[in-house]
Amino acid sequence: MRRLACGVAFALVVGLARLPAGLGAAAPAQPGTLSAPGLIGVLAVEDARAPLPDDLRALLAAARSGGVAAQRAAVRALGRLERRDVIPDLLPYLSVPDPQTRDEAAVALSLALRGNPIGPVSADDQVSSVIHALAVSSRAEGAYVALGHLPYATAAQFRSAEDLLAGAIRYGDAAVGPLRGLEALARRNRKLLPLQDVTLDRLRALAITRERGRAPELRRNAVAALVAAQAMDATTLTAALKDEEAEVRRLAVLSLAGAGATIEAGRRVELLQAALADRVAMVRLEALKGWVRRGVPEQGCGLVLAALSDQDPSVFLYALDALADQCKDDVVVTDRLTAEARTPAVAAWQREAHAFVSLARRAPDRAALLMPAFAGHQRWQVRMYAARAAAAADDVPTLKRLALDDDDNVREATLAALRRLVRQESDDLFVAALARPDYQLIRTAARELKGAAPSPALASALGAALERVTAEKKETSRDPRMALIERLGELGTDRDSPWLRPLLRDFDPVVASAAGTLLKAWSGEEPVVAPQLLPRAPLPNGVELGEDMQATITMTGGRTFTLLFNAAAPLTRTRFVRLARASYYDGLTFHRVVANAFIQGGSPGANEFSGESLYMRDEPGLHYRTTVGVSTRGRDTGDAQMFVNLIDSPRLDHIYTVFATVVAGMDVVDGILEGDVIERVELVTR
Repeated sequence: MRRLACGVAFALVVGLARLPAGLGAAAPAQPGTLSAPGLIGVLAVEDARAPLPDDLRALLAAARSGGVAAQRAAVRALGRLERRDVIPDLLPYLSVPDPQTRDEAAVALSLALRGNPIGPVSADDQVSSVIHALAVSSRAEGAYVALGHLPYATAAQFRSAEDLLAGAIRYGDAAVGPLRGLEALARRNRKLLPLQDVTLDRLRALAITRERGRAPELRRNAVAALVAAQAMDATTLTAALKDEEAEVRRLAVLSLAGAGATIEAGRRVELLQAALADRVAMVRLEALKGWVRRGVPEQGCGLVLAALSDQDPSVFLYALDALADQCKDDVVVTDRLTAEARTPAVAAWQREAHAFVSLARRAPDRAALLMPAFAGHQRWQVRMYAARAAAAADDVPTLKRLALDDDDNVREATLAALRRLVRQESDDLFVAALARPDYQLIRTAARELKGAAPSPALASALGAALERVTAEKKETSRDPRMALIERLGELGTDRDSPWLRPLLRDFDPVVASAAGTLLKAWSGEEPVVAPQLLPRAPLPNGVELGEDMQATITMTGGRTFTLLFNAAAPLTRTRFVRLARASYYDGLTFHRVVANAFIQGGSPGANEFSGESLYMRDEPGLHYRTTVGVSTRGRDTGDAQMFVNLIDSPRLDHIYTVFATVVAGMDVVDGILEGDVIERVELVTR
């Protein structure tokens, strides 16, 4: 009763305090026929991400009286504002007839609680009232997942949520949502409380069941929750290592190599060694990681060397990387790396490049003999790895030469080492870097100049780069420009104010504010900051929203994989489709491959900081293997780069956009290597 009273009090207090005033919380109307303007109006508010009172009224109106699609979108948009004052408006949607809307409302409540506490009601009571609302609502999968993501501060809140989730996974009544919720609850709250034994027992029972009709995703998510809770016992672990599903076995190996598995050390090593022979690469890779940690200290590098014969690149590339630091006195390992570090071919270069960097870290004198072939290679990725090798070997002449390379990614790989090794002697190379067009290079140069001796040349180079990049009018220039402003504040003086004054009316409020802060520090006067925002990209129209299509991505060599779009991410879907139709992705690469995690690509500069000019708005979802997301560097900072999850990634849930799922060709995705090229993206009507 106390929790119910608290929830009602919270709704009443917030209903009086919220903006726009006087709207309060009302029961939603039954959704009627969808009208495109209603849905597009919701998307307009969500795309702006800076709602005025009238915008908020529009969202509430669409939620109450729009069609099903508009209602779902409005509820999503209210949550994504991350404002606690909208919670009373979201609560009624936990009990509407449409189950998808109920899911959206549950997720929206968890997102709204990320906002700052408001009113006289304590933050703890606000969380408790949402827990209660989710508990008494019609049970939807989204409600269970949302329970794992609430900002718990007290043991009572944690136990209340745990009891709800554990009650939903009783034998014979399990579903993925409660398991996903328990995984998040355990992972996010380790410092608060552990899960109770009764909860862990239920998870263990579900993790090892093989009865007919029990879906493998239930075992997978039960094991994931146990791993998050660091509570895999020997019985469950042994069963999971034999599971028919590779992802369950991978999670078991992850636990086996970690600190949470209660298993004798000798037996742990035996099981890791057995897992090295698993039939699926993702399991072998996880076993190899565990072996490097647990097996190599006692048994040496024999099995790591053996992994170099593995047929899967993710395994042998990891083995090459690991050998840089393992068994340092073993000449056999050094000889093998020397043999592996032969001059790479143009097409297949990854193996030799990884071996060369490891050799440079292990035996710089040997790497020096091979450096000319790598540093002069026609493929820029090989030269970038040469720069990394030169950094590991403290090879200053090579670093200076590569710091003036034709490719900016190669240049960027030299800067940190140059600053570490020769400091002020590298100033001219940093000035040259600041004059280049690549945003990642400019950002790195500005950041690495921290602590440099002030000089007019450096200050002028920083200011000129800031002016030049600003003139390009790209929202996605925020990161390099913020780095430039920060370094100007350290290396410049009030004489450099002319570089900053135009930014007071910049198109990016974050940049404008930073410029104003620095000008005030220099002059002591409060400047007027009045940012002038860039026009947003055109909103999706009714035709675009109604198109039923898939995207087929063809890699160089003819390999393909197909994406099915997610209806809950219409803004991202529309941007991707428009860019694909304009051939934006054709010829770009997957520049980042993190084995047993994700692949990322679609950058014109083949790096983290080069992307499309306008930021994309977050449309967060749940990240399972095969889902496709948008990389960001903070909230609402997507730049059209995409990533594909190679494993279930619950750590990304409700943070990163999910706009599609790979429905064909996941084996192709698994085989993509760093630098592989997207030949074209074709849109096919279903």
